[in-house]
Amino acid sequence: KESLDRIVLQKFSENGLNAENLDILQKQILVNVNVNFNFRDKAINILEEIRICDPAVGSGHFLVSALNEMIYIYYKLGLINISVSDLKIENDEILIKDREGGNFEYKRPKSQNDNHKIQMEIFNLKKSIIENNLFGVDINPNSCEITKLRLWIELLKNSYYLSFDSENYHNLQTLPNIDINIKCGNSIISRFDLKDSLKNIPKIDKLIKDYKCLVAKYKNADGENSKHSKREIEIKINEIKENLTLNLKAPKTINSLEKEIQAHIDKYGMYLIDDKNLLSGLTYTKNLLEIEELNENEKEEAFESYGRIQILRKKLDSVLSGKEYKNAFEWRLEFPEVLNENGDFIGFDLVIGNPPYGNLLSKSQKDLLKYYKKSDKNEISSIFVELGYNILRENRNLHYIITYAITFSKAQSEIRALLKNNFEEIKIASFDRDGCPIFKTMTQSTSLLECNNKGIEG
Repeated sequence: KESLDRIVLQKFSENGLNAENLDILQKQILVNVNVNFNFRDKAINILEEIRICDPAVGSGHFLVSALNEMIYIYYKLGLINISVSDLKIENDEILIKDREGGNFEYKRPKSQNDNHKIQMEIFNLKKSIIENNLFGVDINPNSCEITKLRLWIELLKNSYYLSFDSENYHNLQTLPNIDINIKCGNSIISRFDLKDSLKNIPKIDKLIKDYKCLVAKYKNADGENSKHSKREIEIKINEIKENLTLNLKAPKTINSLEKEIQAHIDKYGMYLIDDKNLLSGLTYTKNLLEIEELNENEKEEAFESYGRIQILRKKLDSVLSGKEYKNAFEWRLEFPEVLNENGDFIGFDLVIGNPPYGNLLSKSQKDLLKYYKKSDKNEISSIFVELGYNILRENRNLHYIITYAITFSKAQSEIRALLKNNFEEIKIASFDRDGCPIFKTMTQSTSLLECNNKGIEG
């Protein structure tokens, strides 16, 4: 909670409102709204731009907690349009008191009333937070599905009736496609560096804008007002990601291949190359002028051109192949919400979680950890600490539950130095596994690690 409060205060400070706590911030927002009512929308936009990530999401507990804390922050800042006497969080559950002080309970109303408005407002707010603020990754596909299910259940708690007449009695608000923010992959293994540039791609700003737009459309695909199916949008998203991947991995090869393909199209049209596998992930322009039927010499030249294209395509596919990267997760590309207009990775505002502990990686996996310079490769939680640091935005926070070995292990001295040199404030609370009053069922000693960022080391 403290980490999230701090992020909110930082975000508003960057937008001209400097407050020591949420109470003061709420008063500042109210003053601004009284002067200009549109400031309320600006305040909501600031909250919608907060990015929270759990890179080892497990059952999704941390993201559900963040969801409920965000709802409380909206309420605390006066940005929920509901008439209630109180809203608070207890045991990761939202408890609402209606205007008369009774416990809020939603039943199908006969007409639009306060309870219906509350239910509808909380549902739409949860939907917005899940779509805009929460992101998770896990190597276990079952964990990812459990996390998605838990978030769907949180939404379902506040689904509301769309009609008050008996004919449409059972029509409830449908759930969006929130699964795109929870992804399966090996968080700590990636092909690409977060600093790898995409500037060589023509019209990269348009491509990134299209990427973000498609992801937003995906979340409501297959709904009543959707013009495209979920599958259609998914195909377009994958095409953009493949384009970005090809340009990152082999920019020279892809440039040569695209030039060769374009020259072929300009001269011979789509003759011989109208093949999705051959053209996948590539940028080219089809010739709008109809190519007349080729003569024998032109067909022979086209065959030679096709041969050169095949060689380049095989070279490109060879570069991208590799069993060791089968489950790699590409932080550089997977979440367009943390890319700027030029495709640069800008990072998350808050990284949270309870990553795995121990010496869990094989030698071949450790050999792939090329972007980790400070971690103890024999302690996977140490690697997750460095990952969390790497994917953070400047001046942001990292909050983990990890093995308490980070406090004393000589092998983790470099990761401790990394944290010390790059965070303004570090809080560590350690708990012994025997007789701990907070974590009664834990099987090993743990530490709560909270780091408040003052800048990213170059």
